[in-house]
Amino acid sequence: YAKKEYRQAAAEYDAFILQFPKSPAMAYAILRKARALQMDNKRFEAIKAYREVLDYFPNAISYASAALFFTGESHEKNGDMENAMKCWTEMATDKDYSKHRLAGLAVNRLADNLLLQGKVDEAAGYFQQVAVDFRKENPEAARYAVNRAIYCNMLLRPDEAKVRQLYEKAGPFGDEAVKPSESNYWTQVRQYVKKFGGKLETQKARSEDAQKDKGGEDKSGKGKGGKGKGAKAKEREKEQSPEKMKN
Repeated sequence: YAKKEYRQAAAEYDAFILQFPKSPAMAYAILRKARALQMDNKRFEAIKAYREVLDYFPNAISYASAALFFTGESHEKNGDMENAMKCWTEMATDKDYSKHRLAGLAVNRLADNLLLQGKVDEAAGYFQQVAVDFRKENPEAARYAVNRAIYCNMLLRPDEAKVRQLYEKAGPFGDEAVKPSESNYWTQVRQYVKKFGGKLETQKARSEDAQKDKGGEDKSGKGKGGKGKGAKAKEREKEQSPEKMKN
């Protein structure tokens, strides 16, 4: 397996399984066989092998959690997002599987797909789950989740209370070296507003403003209200400034 000779690796794990059916390492062997099949692009066979781990060794949490994650990943590679999301949802909600290091990646993928479906609040909740629960177990997944949660609660559906809640639960937006404080909170909020820049509107809002401006323009380029094209957008940016959010 380490040499990336996945077909040979799968065959050797299979031989071990047949020769030592009562081995205490059986769950591990089946998981490794499934992983080798997946890496050899035999994803449907891999899914069947992962299912063996889940069916026969559900209490071997370390192996079963990995089997569930890679089952979802295999479904995703096969273009079957419905079943992939079922796997990742189970990882997100199961009290044991949700603690596994790979759950951080699974829940982030679940949340990203929920965003694509327009389910902003649900996605933001899952991102916060990863940001809080995986600060130490999977810092990379936690940092990604922090940024995505802020993106949801600051840009897509502005809610200062939820941004603050994230800061309080996950620490200074994932940076444990910084001591939490009111001034630091607003400093970080301003940094994120600056980072997002011109993205302070949703695509839907921009589209609606463009339609309104197009219908209300006169020959001078100003709308009926005299504020000109993009006035609504400018007002929305002003509403979403850190000072306005704080108030």
